[in-house]
Amino acid sequence: MTTFNVHYRFDFPDGTTHLFELELGEDTLEQVSDDYDTPPWTALTFHQCPNCPLDPASSSASCPTKINRTESSRKESPAR
Repeated sequence: MTTFNVHYRFDFPDGTTHLFELELGEDTLEQVSDDYDTPPWTALTFHQCPNCPLDPASSSASCPTKINRTESSRKESPAR
């Protein structure tokens, strides 16, 4: 799978900086995932958005947005 990286830099008023790097699949734009156990709060049944079209009974019962947020938090790097 071909991927590309997106880099975000957040500069806060208190002087702290957070850098995030996301690796996305070129064809799907889905975040490339490291294999790890997802936190329980990523389950679709945990505060599922009212307009979410995903079925909690499906085999992939985790929210992609929550998973992506979890992934990006894990990949956060200190500012340079």
